[in-house]
Amino acid sequence: KKTRRRGAILERLKSIKPGVRGRIAKIWYRKSESFLSARKLTLSTGRLGVSAALWQVDDEEGQMRMDEFLNILEAVSPEARIIDALPFYYRQLFIGKQNVDRAFWTGRQTALADAEKAVKWFRLGLTRKDIFGSGGLLIAGEQNSGKTYLSQYIAGKFFDKKKIYQINAPDVGSINIDDFEDAVVKALNPDQANIESDVEPKTLSTLSPESVFIINDLELWWERSDSGLTVIKQILRMINKYSNKYFFIVNINIYSYRYINRFVPLEKVFLKILDCEPFNAEELKDIILFRHKSTGLKYKLKNHREDDMSVWRQAQLFSKYFNYSKGNIGVALQAWVGNIESVNVVDKSGDISFRKDSGRIIIKEPKIPDLSRLKYMDPDWLLIILQFILHKRLSVEKIARISADSSNDLKRHLRDMIRVGVIVKTQKIRPVRSVDEQSETESEEPIFELNSFLRPHLVNEMVERNIL
Repeated sequence: KKTRRRGAILERLKSIKPGVRGRIAKIWYRKSESFLSARKLTLSTGRLGVSAALWQVDDEEGQMRMDEFLNILEAVSPEARIIDALPFYYRQLFIGKQNVDRAFWTGRQTALADAEKAVKWFRLGLTRKDIFGSGGLLIAGEQNSGKTYLSQYIAGKFFDKKKIYQINAPDVGSINIDDFEDAVVKALNPDQANIESDVEPKTLSTLSPESVFIINDLELWWERSDSGLTVIKQILRMINKYSNKYFFIVNINIYSYRYINRFVPLEKVFLKILDCEPFNAEELKDIILFRHKSTGLKYKLKNHREDDMSVWRQAQLFSKYFNYSKGNIGVALQAWVGNIESVNVVDKSGDISFRKDSGRIIIKEPKIPDLSRLKYMDPDWLLIILQFILHKRLSVEKIARISADSSNDLKRHLRDMIRVGVIVKTQKIRPVRSVDEQSETESEEPIFELNSFLRPHLVNEMVERNIL
């Protein structure tokens, strides 16, 4: 009798378990929503970070050593053997540069609603044939938060895709108006042969109404120098002149925006300034798993196979990804790859996609590293890192110009920062014309940027020190 009773109780527990686990999962996801609500309350203060690291006072004296940087970098970066073992398509989905694919779109409903309202005002201005509704959108957010993706999605959702033009800065940026005008011509006439042939090139004055301009990475058109706002002012003049006819979408690093806005009131030019908001834990789960599942690979966490993961265990996992990334989608995607321990792929071809059950990855839960020693970083390194956060990519010449220092000390600091992986050389190069005007030869100057896996933690350090 007792056995039958115990069996009945177990059956009852089994029958209610899915519902209980579902409620537990909601509790896990709700934690991220509480954080994002608190974030909105503190948005105006600038105290935003994308790492959940605990910034405890370190009792150990002395400046941060080289090996301590390397230990942090090792903790936050994926192993080279993992990157090499992953199929190309998988790498591209998580750590590659991508164009907008509507199949991967998730969330951002508030931003889309605000964008739709701005488009409505713009079109009303077209009907009235005056400057009502002119100005366009400014999208501000952390690096890797999806600003360009959001810009492209908004443009494609509300306008004719054939009338969308993207203006991109040179890789290292520029404060030269000629470079900006060249970028506009290139955006309007991507086929350079048209300019040299009998075909009339497109110009700003000849486009049809409701054409859309996306100006990516506004921070690359600015620098902290005497003439650093020249191109920014030119861009604003262009928007004021043409935004009653064309729609402008401009995206910018949130920290660069705050600096520039002190000198040029950007909020008075744009109809709406959208915050490229972080995703909550459940949205991160949807984005990461949709990409992962599209490859045909399966994951295994500890002893749990992907197909056997319960709802609440999955919620627990992606709450940890939220805690690590603070909702920054780029950081979360990188962290997913960074926490792959092994790869077993049946077919490692370069095909666009892979058949179902074509391999398996073993993953671990993301762990926030101990970053407390960053408080003891060399102050000179801190200033250089700040310039990279504000300007995205820099050459040695540009760093020297911004810092007003071309000394051997600056070069030594840069060399040491490259040695420990704080900054990395990009695949891009900047052509530099010979000093001799008679010569047409060009040398090449490397372009540097912050290590993308370390960058969010360095940003958080700046925020904690009230530097950003």
